[in-house]
Amino acid sequence: MSLYGPRYLRRPTASDIQKLYVHHGNVHGLPGMLGSLDCMHWNWSMCPNAYHGQYTKGNYHYPTVILEVVASEDLWIWHAFFGSAGSLNDINILNNSPIFNKVYDGTAPDSSFVLRGTEYKFGYYLVEEIYPELSVFVKSLSCPDDPQRSEFKRVQEKARKDIKRAFGALKKHWQIVAKASMFHDTSIMTEETRCVYDENEVIPEAQPLEYGGQEWIQRMRIIHSAVIDTDLRRHLTDHF
Repeated sequence: MSLYGPRYLRRPTASDIQKLYVHHGNVHGLPGMLGSLDCMHWNWSMCPNAYHGQYTKGNYHYPTVILEVVASEDLWIWHAFFGSAGSLNDINILNNSPIFNKVYDGTAPDSSFVLRGTEYKFGYYLVEEIYPELSVFVKSLSCPDDPQRSEFKRVQEKARKDIKRAFGALKKHWQIVAKASMFHDTSIMTEETRCVYDENEVIPEAQPLEYGGQEWIQRMRIIHSAVIDTDLRRHLTDHF
């Protein structure tokens, strides 16, 4: 932790957030996108028999431990919440996750952005339909009824593949270092990192807000606002 934590286990700084916005805007055409959020089941082959019922879900026939992550397009996983019982669903895990804690207490870097003349206080994550209607979650559209909405659906679902690739890299255990590469072109063998760690970057200290205080509650209400979520998705759809 002391050796590698500051470089690899850090949350995005204010500079990183702007780089993510620029990159995701250029690659996916989605301004204000921080990354994609999802969960992955991790097979627990040595699970004690007494825990099998708690860690086994109906559609899995073996015990699993769930990993919740946020990943950007370059496979940077900067949020990882690991250890949830495999019988839980994504909503249960989100309700126990610390992903928004620093936003609530005011110590998270500024992630505000402007889209089509409207200022949004926090950046957003691409999620699947199971997730709740939050102001920082952008879902796909189930039944688009015009070309513009159809284009938004296509872009959102294509960008969501970022996190599937991140999970794939974890599951494969980086086999490229164990055997010869299967690619024919050296230019696609490397992954360019968008947010390079800068050990000289000065990160301002922030004093956490009082837990349960008025401003803390106000920030939580903004995050959990379904109205802002609806406006954001409408503005993103109009963006195309």
